Amino acid sequence: MAPGLRTTGITRTSRLTAEIATEAGFAGQSHLTRMMPRYVGATPRLLRDGSGGR
Repeated sequence: MAPGLRTTGITRTSRLTAEIATEAGFAGQSHLTRMMPRYVGATPRLLRDGSGGR
């Protein structure tokens, strides 16, 4: 799994995805968004909407 990548940080908060990405050690929101499908099977948007993830 990617460094600091936990889906609960995205699904259980109203914080910006960019804030979560930086805090988790990613270069930015776009980096997190590109990596998430590889590791959890969904983008941050799909996880927040409740319609994605493995």
